[in-house]
Amino acid sequence: MSKKGNLFSRVTWVAYVIYLFSIVVFGDREEYFMISNLVFVVLILLMGIDIILSRRFKIPLAFFSFLPFTLFCYISSSWSYDVSGTLIRSETVLRLIIMMVIMCIYLYKTGRTLNYIYGFAVAGVLVLFYVLSFYGLTGLRIALSEKVRIGTEIVNANTLAIFFAVSDIIFLQQYISTKNRITIIPIIAFTTIIALTGSKKGFIDIVVGALLTLILADLGKTLTQRVRKWIVRVVLVVIIFTIVWRLPVFDLVRERINSMFMVLGGASFKYDYSTWERQMMITAGLKQFLMTPILGIGIGASGYITNQIVMYSTYLHNNYVELLATSGIVGTLLYYLPVLRIAIKNWNFRKDSSASTLSFILIVIVLINDFGSVQYFSKITYVLFSLAISSICIGSETQETA
Repeated sequence: MSKKGNLFSRVTWVAYVIYLFSIVVFGDREEYFMISNLVFVVLILLMGIDIILSRRFKIPLAFFSFLPFTLFCYISSSWSYDVSGTLIRSETVLRLIIMMVIMCIYLYKTGRTLNYIYGFAVAGVLVLFYVLSFYGLTGLRIALSEKVRIGTEIVNANTLAIFFAVSDIIFLQQYISTKNRITIIPIIAFTTIIALTGSKKGFIDIVVGALLTLILADLGKTLTQRVRKWIVRVVLVVIIFTIVWRLPVFDLVRERINSMFMVLGGASFKYDYSTWERQMMITAGLKQFLMTPILGIGIGASGYITNQIVMYSTYLHNNYVELLATSGIVGTLLYYLPVLRIAIKNWNFRKDSSASTLSFILIVIVLINDFGSVQYFSKITYVLFSLAISSICIGSETQETA
């Protein structure tokens, strides 16, 4: 690659990192929407220019895996219980799909998927510095002592925790691969901030992601070696988890998880009103699905359901239930069949590609988070899909030419 082309690629990568930073830090604050949107336009233009100037025009069909779902979203407006809501949500999905396709083509053309996965972690570090500067050490100590969730002044606390959890997993994989002790610093920092957000999703993501990373790190070794290492690791993990779990920094998330299990076990909602309210919405969503099982009530029309439960329009806080209620079996399959295919394909390439190994882990994290949040119109979700799809396309091409 020429020096000019190399510089252009670096600028594009920097724009990508800044875009990820902007959608977390500025994504939920209207006064900063323009900044995030401007960075998005710059990123797409840079990738688009590189694609146009390239002589490689082969475009795998996998890049268009979510096109049927996008078309279904628009078509569902014809039977929607909230036509305007459906059209707005459909437009959002379309924009995300366009971004995903352009990003997939660019990553496939350049073969830099792994660099962009690491770029996600770099963006996490930038967000980490922003959070530290926003609260300061004094603010973090106050939040710890008073058991107040941090992050809500910047963005949704769960969004922040999930973003940090993904970055955490990427750094953990990097540490396992390189044994670079410097990567331990962001791992500890991310985990600490996730604990201070009090996010149950973020905590679960770290646990599941760490386990998958440790498991997949030993796939190339013999069975005897794996068993021996896993005995040692299980003992160490249990000891470390037992000690760390009782630290004061985990007080908030520990209490929230305990309260969640109490509510799910039938206790009064006073222990965790958030979980109780969401359970009501999920139950209502499932009831609606049973009434309109095939096509649902129109994508993005979940406000019709929540208005009857909590007296305001929102989503159902569970991606599976949200899609079943608003798009029925048809829409849910159109969305999740491509996701499962992406996960399976990356699993198949896991031994030959670090990008596929990480992509598989991150898609599993997305599927787990779908139980507690609605992500089918999330920017972060489609960035992860872009990384995962480009990984399997590059892997398939490498396999064909081998």
